[in-house]
Amino acid sequence: MLSLLPLFTFVSIAAHGAHSLPSNTPAPARIIYQFPNSTFIENLAVRPNGHLLLGTFSNGSLYNLNPSSPQPSPSLVAQLPGVGALVGIAEISPDVFAVGGGDLLPEGFGFIAGSMKVFTVNMNTRAVSIAARLSNTTGLNSITPLPGHPDVVLGAESKAGQILRINTRTGDVKTVISDPLLAPSANPTPVPIGVNGIKIHGGYLYFTNSGQQFFGRVKIKHSGERDGRIERIAAVENPSVSRAFDDFDIGRGPRADAYVTLHPGAVQRIKADGTQTEFVGAGLLDEPTSLAMSRDGRRIYIVTGGGRVVEAGVPR
Repeated sequence: MLSLLPLFTFVSIAAHGAHSLPSNTPAPARIIYQFPNSTFIENLAVRPNGHLLLGTFSNGSLYNLNPSSPQPSPSLVAQLPGVGALVGIAEISPDVFAVGGGDLLPEGFGFIAGSMKVFTVNMNTRAVSIAARLSNTTGLNSITPLPGHPDVVLGAESKAGQILRINTRTGDVKTVISDPLLAPSANPTPVPIGVNGIKIHGGYLYFTNSGQQFFGRVKIKHSGERDGRIERIAAVENPSVSRAFDDFDIGRGPRADAYVTLHPGAVQRIKADGTQTEFVGAGLLDEPTSLAMSRDGRRIYIVTGGGRVVEAGVPR
């Protein structure tokens, strides 16, 4: 990792030049907010009212931002107790979110052992509580709801190459998938982590592996365990130490496209057959970390390690 920031990031890679905006983008991408001091934004989620929840690496701070406001400005929702950095965010019931966090190691790629937790944040009441303690985990990253199981999320353990099942009601944590294709690369470039972003769509768990530089999927059972072999869908084009897939989202419909953040500064649109094109670039994305699609499927919101929130239209 060649981070320009003093803080650790799972895929904080220094930008190398600009990318051109692709012709199939229906509307120009635009920066809707720039945090001061390049506040590192690690993840986001879209609330039922269209507002964005933004998790940062700054004192466990969780922000709300209305992207439709004439002058969007974030408001602090909470500083989650006992953690310095926030990771994945997932909605587990209407306007109630599971949020991961922990204390970053002073150096290296991971969190201090015993510091990782999953919180519930109820935006209806602004109540915050600790839902689970991950005492043996040092690399919790993205989390996603498990369909059919209220209060349960799957979490990517980027250091161990595992998928965890986390019950936010009971606090139980169980490893449900472990595979070499989820693990970091044997060669610790571009980053020494494995599975990064995860989403469930159509009975499959989709994921990125940052270290092994590919986007893939695996069929899962109702309980979250694997139900087949891991499939590679697309690899990072022109791989180098500065290029790695990070978090992503998937569009609507049974064969919807995936929109995947790519370091150092782009979003790739990946079709089911693995075909990929650059969707957003043009120098707008300084270390993109995550993105989320709007509830109506017409816009994508992208956040970056440099503190930017970017909006782009989705082709119809």
